[in-house]
Amino acid sequence: MKTRIIILLTIITQSIKAQYDPFLKINVNLGENINTYINSTTTFDIYASSLLGNNIVRYEWDINGDDVTDNITTVPQLIYTYYSTGTYRVKVIAYDNQENSSYSCINVIVNQGNGIPSKIPSLEARICNPKQC
Repeated sequence: MKTRIIILLTIITQSIKAQYDPFLKINVNLGENINTYINSTTTFDIYASSLLGNNIVRYEWDINGDDVTDNITTVPQLIYTYYSTGTYRVKVIAYDNQENSSYSCINVIVNQGNGIPSKIPSLEARICNPKQC
């Protein structure tokens, strides 16, 4: 009986450790991946909260996935415009007033165009002449 209890407690303890990171002091969520278009503004909104009750004071943004900070803000939002197509990894690190930090990453897929057809077909182009169809 003692062996079963010890094994059960070991399994429960390992499960709790896997779900709780004692070093995590800030909860950060940048959201889901984004599809956007070149020359269009993209707004990044982040949710960050200190698990210790500290104030979040700074956000460092890597917009293109090169592990270099491109922007620093004091608000949980960044507006950015991509000028080239591709897939970019966006990473934001949130810092509290005690310099604790945590990060979140998403992918941004930048497509050609702006999501609106460059030329809307005219009504004449939609009418099919039975002799030509």
